[in-house]
Amino acid sequence: MQEEFNYCHVVGRTDTGRKRAANEDSMGHAITRNGLVAVVCDGMGGHAGGATASRVAVQCILAHLANVYYDDPRIAIGEAIDAANRAVIQEADGHPELTGMGATCVLLLVRSGKVYLGHVGDSRIYLVRSKKIVRLTKDHSYVQMLVDCGEITREQAEHHPRKNEITNALGIPNMSPATVADDAIIPEAGDCFVLCSDGLSGMVPDDLINKVVSKQAEMTAQERVDRLVSLANDNGGLDNITVQLVEFPVSPAIVAGKKAWPVWLKAGAPVLLGLLLCAGGYFLVKHYGKDAHDGQEPALMEQSREPMVRETKLLDIPFKKNDRIVELSFGENSLTLKRGGHVVYRETNTVFDQTSLTVDTQDVKVEFNNSLLSFTDKNPGTTITFSIRTTDGSMLYKFLVGVKQDGARTGGTLPASATQKKPEGPAAQSSRKGKDTPPPGASEEKPVHVRISIRCDELAPGSRLLLNYSATPKLLFNTEEYSIPYPVDEIIEDDLDFPALYWEKKSRSKQLVFKYKGETSHRSHSFEIPFISKKDGKTVVLSVELKPVENNGSDTPKDTSDHRFYQQA
Repeated sequence: MQEEFNYCHVVGRTDTGRKRAANEDSMGHAITRNGLVAVVCDGMGGHAGGATASRVAVQCILAHLANVYYDDPRIAIGEAIDAANRAVIQEADGHPELTGMGATCVLLLVRSGKVYLGHVGDSRIYLVRSKKIVRLTKDHSYVQMLVDCGEITREQAEHHPRKNEITNALGIPNMSPATVADDAIIPEAGDCFVLCSDGLSGMVPDDLINKVVSKQAEMTAQERVDRLVSLANDNGGLDNITVQLVEFPVSPAIVAGKKAWPVWLKAGAPVLLGLLLCAGGYFLVKHYGKDAHDGQEPALMEQSREPMVRETKLLDIPFKKNDRIVELSFGENSLTLKRGGHVVYRETNTVFDQTSLTVDTQDVKVEFNNSLLSFTDKNPGTTITFSIRTTDGSMLYKFLVGVKQDGARTGGTLPASATQKKPEGPAAQSSRKGKDTPPPGASEEKPVHVRISIRCDELAPGSRLLLNYSATPKLLFNTEEYSIPYPVDEIIEDDLDFPALYWEKKSRSKQLVFKYKGETSHRSHSFEIPFISKKDGKTVVLSVELKPVENNGSDTPKDTSDHRFYQQA
């Protein structure tokens, strides 16, 4: 039976703006086999091309999710965006005048009371909760790369002359996979998700978007959307403006917990309620009166309780201007904290509120959608304290980071419980180049790299990539076999790097297996499998690339031209 979405609703509006002759944006929403879907696409490639690309993308995404069911909503998002990319390319191939057209895309999927997100390009999704706004997507753009490298601030990025250059989009043959959030968001009553093109985000600051969307008691959802469009036009309306609001007036958990009452019970409910109140009053007087237990306090539950606090001391690091402190990842069922790519704390099977992060000092920057803490140019003192709470509010996780004042070292000291005996993996080493020294036990030698490129006709559902290292290590892809010139002692599981959205990983005795769980694909997929060599204890990185070729009887690979930057109109 199809799910009912009586706990949320969707409204939206798209507008040409003040300066453009035509509207190249498109939006849509529908209830599909995979859940409630909302999507916004911003076209590029000229009036006809941009409008066609965005329209084809939205139609394809809604049709794909209506026709093909996926057990994992994240796979559904990735596959739907892939399908849209192919549809845009196919449309351009059939109409030479549309060559070069493309589109950005943001997609929100609601299923079983949870929200899943994916995007390509610089359109955005925000969450407004309790009059606070959080950006849930990170732009695929040139200026965002500058921000990530620390060359400019987020504020400078909003006014950078190259802010319209995007690094990924629908409509290119080698589009990078969509960014799909690992964890779902569990909505709370009053939550509003804002999907928008850069015609809104580039013209209206985040704090003003928050102010308008938060006026739930004063304006309807459609009035708030209309107000945002008006503000973008008032500020110049330099681009097409599209806003879609997905609002949760009530918590999905509350709706799911409600049961339908029988007709006879509904009719007799007032009488039954009166009887229950009388009986309850008698029970309280009888058992919890002042004289019932010699003056003891009534054993009634408190209406509100303070959350339990779990306090953890993480590491000691020196102060360095604008240096990274700790990397965070928390959400649907896990909490992971890293320092320079090295895991210093992990909590699993617990649901965390993605907007609950608090830091005790203003001398620490909270960046990249609550995923990174960094120093400012001012020393915050001897200790930094930050907290994250569970969704139900029952537990507050508090973390303390010591700040060294001598600045003698450039790396953190891991707590004893987090120190690894084996050499640190290559992913963690490379992410700290020029910043941190390796933690105790980490190998200071550069890892050895072994690269294997595998050609295949296509990637079919169920395809397997297997590393067997029980004796002489061998790599197998379906029926093909490749030898590894290093005996494997131990796989460094924490530093495995592979497209987890499309591949399922299983570790067995002396075996590592990857199983393809997507649709038939002609896209290249890369794997990095670090391990410790049994011969000399060195870290070895096995880099594997699966490269499907054109199925035309030749050995010509698919287009590999550089499509790194795209100028968005």
